[in-house]
Parts: sequence; C-alpha cells; structure tokens
Amino acid sequence: MAKKITTSKPAASISRAANKPAAAAPMMATASVPKPAAMALPGAAASKGRQVSRALIAKRAYEIWEAKGKPAGQDLTNWQQAERELGA
Repeated sequence: MAKKITTSKPAASISRAANKPAAAAPMMATASVPKPAAMALPGAAASKGRQVSRALIAKRAYEIWEAKGKPAGQDLTNWQQAERELGA
C-alpha cells in the first residue's frame, strides 16, 4: 500500500505564499555617488561658466564621422572638432 504524503499547508495556501513579494531586506548604508548631468570641460565654455555634456559632444562627433563617410581612425580628430564647434 502506498504511503500518502501530506504537507502542513494546504495547496491553496502554498500558491498564495508563492505570489507574495519577499520581505524587504534591511537597508544597508551605501555611499551615494551623484551622477553629473554635464561635465565641465576645459576651454572657452568652461571659462564662461557654461558646461557642455560629454553626450552632446559624442553625438556631434558621431555626426561628423558619418558626414565624412565613416572613416576609421579619426575618432580623436572628430571629437576635437565637435568640441570646437560646441565651444567646449
């Protein structure tokens, strides 16, 4: 004769428990590192108090690269041109 296995909780209780979110872990003290929206860059814009973000420079450098026909090995030249154009 086969032995019947029973659980301490009914099946409905088990499925509801599986859908409950886990208890929140205690908060640990972590150092918060602020993410700057724009990074100060050397040049005319920084001296005037205006900041140009790296993302904006990267976007312009990409546009310059595309306009040149996507040549290899000119990334620094394109970046510097973008900085000049944006006044960074």
